[in-house]
Amino acid sequence: MVTSFVHDTQHTYRKILDSMSKPGQISSIESNPEHQMYCLPATFLVALTLFDTEVNFHVIDHDTKIANVLSQYTVATQVPIEKADYIIATNNTDAMELLHGLKKSSVGTLADPHQSATLIVEQQNIIENGDLELSGPGIKETHRIGIEVSEEFWKERDVKIKEYPLGIDLIFTDQNSNIMCIPRTTRVHKKGADK
Repeated sequence: MVTSFVHDTQHTYRKILDSMSKPGQISSIESNPEHQMYCLPATFLVALTLFDTEVNFHVIDHDTKIANVLSQYTVATQVPIEKADYIIATNNTDAMELLHGLKKSSVGTLADPHQSATLIVEQQNIIENGDLELSGPGIKETHRIGIEVSEEFWKERDVKIKEYPLGIDLIFTDQNSNIMCIPRTTRVHKKGADK
């Protein structure tokens, strides 16, 4: 099991780095958890890969089971959302809770922009050629994806990233063990919305 764990997290780390450098690219991270994790397998594997004793996290969920399991497996510390390095929004998170979590997330400081939060957001499905158009570093012209997130979420994200290098990074996971990243340098425009 240890060999599998090390292999899975190394593989996932490479996928996350590649996805951050190619925003909107959907990558598969095969995961077969042996125990009930109370979240999507891809979310759990991303957390196992990124969490350790040096970071802290917050889970937006009324059920504390997932946070307790993550603490047990990673030894990362649960903290209030404003102080969290990583914030997980499970499938149980409604649009208003997700928006509230985004508003509360840290964008870092000019001296330490890396102290910003990364949001890990669960989705039913991440799809290609959806109604969100991405542009910016790592994208040739534009790239289109589809995820179930409110327009208000993207407006608030625009506020969060407007003073680069301050901002937040996003990792989306889905039930098919896919991940997709949108770093703070990526612009997101919803088709049909005013520019």
